[in-house]
Amino acid sequence: MNIYIYKVEGVSPTECVGVLDAYASFNFTKSFRGCGTWTIKGNFTQEIERMLKVGYFIYVSPKVCGICRSIEYDTDEAGTITYTAYGTELKGILGYRIVWDTYSRKVNICDYVNDLVERNTQGNRALFSRMDKPQIQTPTIDKQISYDNLLDSLEDIVDGAGSLDGNPLGFDVYCENAERFVFTLLEGEDRTITSPEPLLFSRDLNNVSALAYSESDKELTNVVKAGGEGEGAERVLTVVGDESLSGLTRREAFADCRELQSTYKDEDGKEQTISAEDYLAMLQEKAKGSLAPATLSVDAEAVVTAQQALDSLGAKVTLRDRAFNVQTTDYISEVNIIDENDGMLVTLTIGKGLAAQRLVI
Repeated sequence: MNIYIYKVEGVSPTECVGVLDAYASFNFTKSFRGCGTWTIKGNFTQEIERMLKVGYFIYVSPKVCGICRSIEYDTDEAGTITYTAYGTELKGILGYRIVWDTYSRKVNICDYVNDLVERNTQGNRALFSRMDKPQIQTPTIDKQISYDNLLDSLEDIVDGAGSLDGNPLGFDVYCENAERFVFTLLEGEDRTITSPEPLLFSRDLNNVSALAYSESDKELTNVVKAGGEGEGAERVLTVVGDESLSGLTRREAFADCRELQSTYKDEDGKEQTISAEDYLAMLQEKAKGSLAPATLSVDAEAVVTAQQALDSLGAKVTLRDRAFNVQTTDYISEVNIIDENDGMLVTLTIGKGLAAQRLVI
């Protein structure tokens, strides 16, 4: 595939300095909720040195693009010089900003995310030419963020979150027409087995060949005690999870949430105080992030095109295997594209962490 390389001025690609069409490998990961990375490897030439520099923008398509963050050169015993360029997908630029002040709101997730991003990417802090604001029906969030990295904050907000229709939420920064950077909140599609347009992976359908399956309760946490602001006997404490559990089925953990404060300064510099009831709700919401279910992992080989993989990113799908008597439903969290001299390999990841099911395409 051709990789177009641009200089960037402000928040827009400008001069195209060249097209990279000969390389040893190009490995690009596109993430729905997190931030993917990429690498390009090849033999060093003077043209490569001129064309591929830290801070430059690479572009294959609106969704497959990113910023070069570092380049390494290596010389072997024969004197052959090779290079490896590293970067993030375009949404990595969100990591260039922090939440500049304390941000605290009780509002639906869609409005929360859009307002948080808009407030922290204006003026000389701008990152995009514009923001898409799709109308997604989302539940209410009651959350406080202070001076955290903006990318990390967005990942935390959408982690485990869904729309009122039950679809997963993610976010992206894409490049429109290789000219403009655009931020958008994403809602995954319902492509499960009972949906109108199901996406089912199964050996029964001959779209999965090799498959491995495992279960684990190593990360299981079903009762969390959380501590908020205050010291000693004055500290605000709460418990989330199923407190009725006992015996070996009860798995406990503690969440230190001291960074949550009931007082903060708004954008006008005025001190605001959150009610005790709302503060406790915020603390409980924060503590829920420490709950973790037992996991299963499915590794499978499947067949789909790169474009189909990118189009299905974020979709809820079904994986079924009768031999193992397992059927799972989760969202496609990542797409990985590997382009090498001997061909292209594309992988889908369904779920995350220990629960990830990787489909090798």
